Amino acid sequence: MLLLLLLGGSTATAVAQVRPRPAHYHARHANVEGSSGSDALYKGFIEIGYAGGVGDCRADQLDILTTHGITFGNRLFLGVGTGVNILYPKENGTTLDWNMSGIYPGSDRYGDNKVTAVMVPVYAAVKYNFGSGSIRPFIDLKGGVAFLARTEPVRIGDGWLDDSRGVYLSPTLGVNIPTSSRAAINIGLTYSLISQQYCYYDFYYNEFFRSDGISLHSIGVKFSVEW
Repeated sequence: MLLLLLLGGSTATAVAQVRPRPAHYHARHANVEGSSGSDALYKGFIEIGYAGGVGDCRADQLDILTTHGITFGNRLFLGVGTGVNILYPKENGTTLDWNMSGIYPGSDRYGDNKVTAVMVPVYAAVKYNFGSGSIRPFIDLKGGVAFLARTEPVRIGDGWLDDSRGVYLSPTLGVNIPTSSRAAINIGLTYSLISQQYCYYDFYYNEFFRSDGISLHSIGVKFSVEW
């Protein structure tokens, strides 16, 4: 009889040890161990990109940006950022009239359209990674305002950018390559739009005129590191 009691007690103990864990345990640990959890965590980006100008009025652009915000389960990211956007105005296929030089102080007959300008974008950003493999496609969108960081107008084509701020928009499609549980690198193709007030000089009327605005379009590549 004593032997049967001992055997019965051992069996009950073994059954208790393999008893299934409650559902909330698995849900809690899935958020910690997997990448599909919904916990909101900080994430930051450092990004560099170069894009060639396209269109009648164009400028090549070098971007150096930093973005910070919150990621949800390593898929969705929401944040804000800023940086510098360096413009390199081009000839644009338009002949530059010699008598357009000297209109603004410090302008140069042969150098008006070669001035490098710096803009400071301030934007909101959203990024989404698709899938969960070692290489994941993503889409990224930045939109906000870009401020012209110089007091003189910037020569573009046969006129000048003369407003202090304009619209900034930059979508990117690329691939996300995780390097650890938190870090990754991103490589993508990007489009950039900067829309600004435009001013030109009419020598027939001998005065300045403002247009409805000018849009600078560019297409290029971006590389970023996230942590």
